Amino acid sequence: MRCRWLMGWIGALGLLLAAGCSGGSDGGTTLTGPVYQASRAFALAGGDSWQFRYAHSSAPGESVTQQVTVTADVSFNDTLCYRVREEMTLDGGDRTKDYFFTVTVTGVLQHGVVEATNGEVTNNTIYEPAHLFLPTGFQVGQAWSYGDNGARYRRTVEGVETVSVPAGTYDEAVKVSEVDTTIPEETETYWFVEDVGVVKIIETDLDPDTGVVYTSVRERL
Repeated sequence: MRCRWLMGWIGALGLLLAAGCSGGSDGGTTLTGPVYQASRAFALAGGDSWQFRYAHSSAPGESVTQQVTVTADVSFNDTLCYRVREEMTLDGGDRTKDYFFTVTVTGVLQHGVVEATNGEVTNNTIYEPAHLFLPTGFQVGQAWSYGDNGARYRRTVEGVETVSVPAGTYDEAVKVSEVDTTIPEETETYWFVEDVGVVKIIETDLDPDTGVVYTSVRERL
C-alpha cells in the first residue's frame, strides 16, 4: 500500500486539468458539494511535523506513537520531492517509511516509497508513472484510478464526515477511500481536513499465507 502529504499553490488551469485526468464525473457519477483543494487538504511544507497514534489489529488494546516529518527538496529517482517520513518503534525494531511527493498542475503526485527496519532497507518501490494521490481540485463523488496501466488502484471521494481523534474533533473531514482492484481486501481510507492535513488513516491488508485481513489505524495526536 502507499500513502501520503504536502503543500503548494496551484492555479485555475490545474483545476481544469485535474478534472480531466480524473475522469470528471466518472461515467455519470454526480459530483456534489464544494471543490476541495489538494494544496490545503494535504497542506505541508519542509520542516512540518506531527504525530499519529498507531494501532494494529494484531495487538488489540496496544498502540505506539508515530512521528511524521516533512523534508523539502529530497532527490528521489532524479526528481526533487517532498519526503514525508514516518518513524516508530514496533516489535523491537526502529521502522521508517518514506513517501515521495511533488505538486504539479494535475495535483499531488506520489513517486514512490522506501521502507527500512533498523536502518536496513526492506522495500524500495518507484512508481512509474507517478501515482495521482490527490487531484488539484476534488469533490464528493469524484473517482480516479492509477497503477498497472492506470487501472489497479481506485480512489473515491466518499463524503464529508465529523471525525474525532486525539487532536480534536473535525466537522468537515473529507473521506477518500482506495481499493486494490486485484486484492479487494486491501484498502486505504483517509480523512483530510483543509489547512490541517490528514487526521486519520485506516488500512486493511491481507496476509496471503493465512488469509487473515489485518487493520491498522492512525489518528492525529
